[in-house]
Amino acid sequence: MYYDDEQLHKEIQNLPEEAREFIKSLDIADIVSNIGLEQDLLISEIGYLYEETKKVIVGETRPEGFIDGIHAKLGEENKNKANQVGTEINNRILIPIRDAYKKISMGNLVQDPNQQPAT
Repeated sequence: MYYDDEQLHKEIQNLPEEAREFIKSLDIADIVSNIGLEQDLLISEIGYLYEETKKVIVGETRPEGFIDGIHAKLGEENKNKANQVGTEINNRILIPIRDAYKKISMGNLVQDPNQQPAT
């Protein structure tokens, strides 16, 4: 399924408020665009990346299948680029969202990975 920004926002509205606020705080389109431009991708390829990223965020694609989805869109000749952009999107968007979900669902039971241990 194709998700335009309006549909993505509707899907996000079904999430807990704290998760919604965190996702809204990320400029996902801008981050994906910057990653694509850093890898010299075409605008159409950046659009594919954005689409695949939205599918993971709304749960249509499992995170484990994310890079495979990018490979399928960019083609075998761009396999290394697909791995690089997939890793960057994971690091800049998907992992922070996952960590926010964990924090919301588990509260103080999960230590913030950015927090320094008490001494």
